[in-house]
Amino acid sequence: MNKKLKLFELEWDEDIFIHNLTTKFPWKKETVDIIYSSHTLEHFDKEQGKLFLSECYRVLKKNGIIRIVVPDLKCFV
Repeated sequence: MNKKLKLFELEWDEDIFIHNLTTKFPWKKETVDIIYSSHTLEHFDKEQGKLFLSECYRVLKKNGIIRIVVPDLKCFV
């Protein structure tokens, strides 16, 4: 997107792209080795969160690694 619009003075690695995580992932089933998500899940509503997690499960290879970081809600109580 940035290459087309020239919004920022930076070059993205060709392996990095922007995707709406509340929609189906563009990868085929069991093709991803590792998924890392930091401070994303808490911004989704329940249905978006379910879709996100099911898509992670769908694309993750058997014995793949998923790491999801979310805030500790005990800090807000």
